[in-house]
Amino acid sequence: MQTTVMATTPIPEISSEHEDPCPTPLAWRDVLNAFRRESASWSVALESARVRGQTIGQGPPLYFLNGFTGDLELFSLTVWLLREDFRCVLLDYPDPLNLTPRELGRMLLRVADDQGDEQFDVYATAFGAVPALTAALDAPQRIRRMILQGGFSHRRLSLSERILVRGSRYLPERIQLQSIRQRIHQQNHRHWFPPYDNTRWQFFLQNALQVPLRLLASRAAVLQHFDVRAQLSQLATPLLVLRTEGDGHSANRDQDALSRQLPQAQIESLHTCGLLPFLTHPHRLSKCIGDFLLQQDRQ
Repeated sequence: MQTTVMATTPIPEISSEHEDPCPTPLAWRDVLNAFRRESASWSVALESARVRGQTIGQGPPLYFLNGFTGDLELFSLTVWLLREDFRCVLLDYPDPLNLTPRELGRMLLRVADDQGDEQFDVYATAFGAVPALTAALDAPQRIRRMILQGGFSHRRLSLSERILVRGSRYLPERIQLQSIRQRIHQQNHRHWFPPYDNTRWQFFLQNALQVPLRLLASRAAVLQHFDVRAQLSQLATPLLVLRTEGDGHSANRDQDALSRQLPQAQIESLHTCGLLPFLTHPHRLSKCIGDFLLQQDRQ
C-alpha cells in the first residue's frame, strides 16, 4: 500500500537520450483553479453513505478512481488535458468507507446511473482497482474499456498495513504521525516530481496528508475481503495494464500476477513517472489514455 510501505525497488538510472520530449510544463496552480471553477459538483446518496465528485469536459464518459490516499483533485492536471475529448467524472470515496468490495462496485455503477451513463470507460489507480474490477465483473455490459495503473486482483496486507487497519481508526491525528506519513511519501514519491517546481510536490503532500488515518485504515480494511483472482478469466472488458516505476516488491508482484491472469490485456509501461503519473507527468499519461481509448474505437 503506497501510504504505509516504503518502496524498496531501486530507482533505475535512465539516460536522458531515451526520455520523451517534454512539453511545456503545466502551470498547475492555474489549471487547478480552472478545474475548480469549471467543473460541476455533484453528490449521490447511497444506503449508508454519500459520494461526492466533480465532472468536467465533453465527449464519451471517462471515470477516474483514486488510490489509497489523496482526493480527486490529484487528477485535475490530467483531466484538464483530456476534457476536450472526454467527459471526465471524478469521485471521492465516502467517509467513513464502510463498504464491501461489491458495494464499492455498485457505488461506481450508481454514480454512473446518476450521471446518465449506461456505458463508460474507467481509469483506476491502485485502490481504484477494487471498484473498477468488481463493477466490470458484476456488470460487464456497463464498462466499455478499463485502464488499471498499479492495479491488483488481490492484495495481501503487510504487517504495517495490518497495524494500520487495527489501530489507526482510533489514533488521533497527532503531529508526529503526520511527520511519519510525510517521510513515507517523501521516500515513495518525491524523486519522480519535476525538479524545477517544488510547489507541485507541496500540493501533493498537502492533499495526501489531509486524508485522515481512519479513512486510510478503512480503505486498507477493504482489501482483506477483495479477491477476484478466480473470476478474472470471465473478464471480457478491453483492458490496459499500465505499469510505472517506483513500486515496491509486493506491488510489482501483484502487477505481474495481474498481467498473467489477464493474457488478453494490453500492457504498457511509463518510465520515470513514479506512482503518481497523473500529477508528475500528466501530458504523458493523458496521451497514453487517449491513445488506448481511441485505438479501441478504431477496432
